[in-house]
Amino acid sequence: RDLHLCDRRQRQMCIRDRSPIIRIGSTIKVVQLNEADEVIGSEKLLTVAQHGDTIIRKTLGITSPLGKVILGKSSGIFEIVCNGKRKFKVEKVLDV
Repeated sequence: RDLHLCDRRQRQMCIRDRSPIIRIGSTIKVVQLNEADEVIGSEKLLTVAQHGDTIIRKTLGITSPLGKVILGKSSGIFEIVCNGKRKFKVEKVLDV
């Protein structure tokens, strides 16, 4: 019986990990794009969190301009206006 419960929980976790929706706990890859959709700078691997700290904790807060736009969405290209227009390619990697 315990083995059956473990298998079921593991299956549920796998199904949850495959969800395309970005939410708190999701790990995402973020790159900034120029007007021609070419990559600017380096790729960042971040975890979506209640509060962000991209430098030390490698987290993107849901109250940040990008966090507000991507939460509840799928991977894609997002434009935000924050000190001028910026474009980011965001790809969901997995959920915790």
